[in-house]
Amino acid sequence: RNHDWAVFRPASPIPSTPLIDPAGVAPVAVDDRVYIIQHPNGGAKQIAMIHNVVRYVDNDLVQYWADTQGGSSGSPVFNESWQLVALHHCSVQENGGGRPEFRNQGQRIERVAEELRRSGVV
Repeated sequence: RNHDWAVFRPASPIPSTPLIDPAGVAPVAVDDRVYIIQHPNGGAKQIAMIHNVVRYVDNDLVQYWADTQGGSSGSPVFNESWQLVALHHCSVQENGGGRPEFRNQGQRIERVAEELRRSGVV
């Protein structure tokens, strides 16, 4: 699968930037709730907290209902304990119970962390 994310190194340190360690976080499951902190199209911060139910999980992806807007790719996806579980990247249309269902989708944070280690970024 295409992993839709990127890493950049700023020219100077970014002040007061908290680090989030994804180690030891239990994966989300269908019917769990997730929360997305987003800045759609670079605008004001918004938190997706409505209709935020996980609908599908596999080894790479988490699909969920949530009220996100375009330009929110790269937003963190948190579980109910505010632990990082995915990196939001797109919306998809799937078959939900015999009818079309629009879902948002994120890359599981474990896969992102594995690739960062494999490539020597961290």
